[in-house]
Amino acid sequence: MLQLNQQLMRFNDKLYIVKKTISGDRINDLELAKQYFEADYILRPKTTNDYIFLETIQDLEYETTT
Repeated sequence: MLQLNQQLMRFNDKLYIVKKTISGDRINDLELAKQYFEADYILRPKTTNDYIFLETIQDLEYETTT
C-alpha cells in the first residue's frame, strides 16, 4: 500500500520510513512494539526519551535493455 505524507529519515547513508515515534515512558516491551508497528529498526536519540520505529527502504535493482 502506498501512503503519501510519510516522514523519511536518512541514517548511516540509508533511507528509512518513520513508522511511529513514541515516548519511552509508554513502552514496556520493545520487541512487541517493533512487531506491532512492523518496523525493522528502533532508534532512541540521546537528547529525548522517545523511540523512533523505522522501516528500511529497499534499493531497487533494475536492468536497462537496448
